[in-house]
Amino acid sequence: MEKHSNIYDGVNGLKVFGCFAIIIMHNLVNANIRLNPIANMVIRSWTNLVFLFFIVSAFGLCCGYYERFHSGKVNLEYFYRRRYGKIVPFFFFLLLIAFLIQHTKENIFEELMESTLLFGFLPNNHLQTMGISWTLGVIFAFYLIFPFFTVVVSNKIRIWSALVISLIIDGLCDVYFFTNKFVSGNFVAKYTFIYCFPFFIIGGLIYIYRDIIIEYVQKYWLISLFLVGLVIVSYFILPNSFAGISVFNIKQVLMNATLSILAIGSSGKNFKGKVIKYFSGISMEMYLAQMVVFDLLLRLGIDKWFGDSWLSLITLTIIEILSLVIFIEGYKRCFEKILLFLRSFKYRY
Repeated sequence: MEKHSNIYDGVNGLKVFGCFAIIIMHNLVNANIRLNPIANMVIRSWTNLVFLFFIVSAFGLCCGYYERFHSGKVNLEYFYRRRYGKIVPFFFFLLLIAFLIQHTKENIFEELMESTLLFGFLPNNHLQTMGISWTLGVIFAFYLIFPFFTVVVSNKIRIWSALVISLIIDGLCDVYFFTNKFVSGNFVAKYTFIYCFPFFIIGGLIYIYRDIIIEYVQKYWLISLFLVGLVIVSYFILPNSFAGISVFNIKQVLMNATLSILAIGSSGKNFKGKVIKYFSGISMEMYLAQMVVFDLLLRLGIDKWFGDSWLSLITLTIIEILSLVIFIEGYKRCFEKILLFLRSFKYRY
């Protein structure tokens, strides 16, 4: 399909890295584990690795569908059925669990909105029932405009211009559109699609230049690794604003873009293997279900086994990942049996 078929190994590694890092970050924050100040600062910053999912989503869709859209060979109904069919049943299952745990009027309203997968278009995509599902709302908003996105990607001047414009829009949002004049106090900028759009454009850019990226990263691997390290260090050292103008999102774009370029450019040579491929395949499910499983582990008191320590964080994370695998695999088995029953029922009657 692609000139570099093993490019997906790099994408797999990137998804697993982002998923595990975010799980560790959530464990640190929600279990109130206190590490030394530097470790605490670094791990808490991993919350912004969620933007890797946006880059990967755009890159992956371009790899699978860009040429089909431009050749007129894509079936839009099939395209959207695939997008919804992959995650909707599992997400509905999580919403059902959330409903059984707590079914207040507010939760019911939010779950009804989340069940449409259109909540990414809300003016404040800050729903509490499935708090981390804001990411899914943003990604599905991108799925809906992907045909338009292929037009943007089709011209290099156009897509570079789109990146610059999107960053300018983010700057305007910081200083004007996301101020008290327009938004409420609990508003979170990154929960909005327009604020996250630069990351999707980065995914499109990486797709356009994928052959050049692979060639140069593999040829100059150590230099590439050094540059990524330099960007990461700069991310923590440089201030979030200059002369009163926020540059925080630009820092996010640079860090996540360089990590993505390194992973994809390495052509996956460091991300091969069945384990990476397996966890990559369930990374979105793990991301969405992590708080459900985490809440169960807290009720069992596992977070208190080793106090506030690295051992507690590592133990909790390992147990949570294993629990997520059991949870997801159990869901898959039940879902497959339900489908078989429905199909047999259909043929019978």
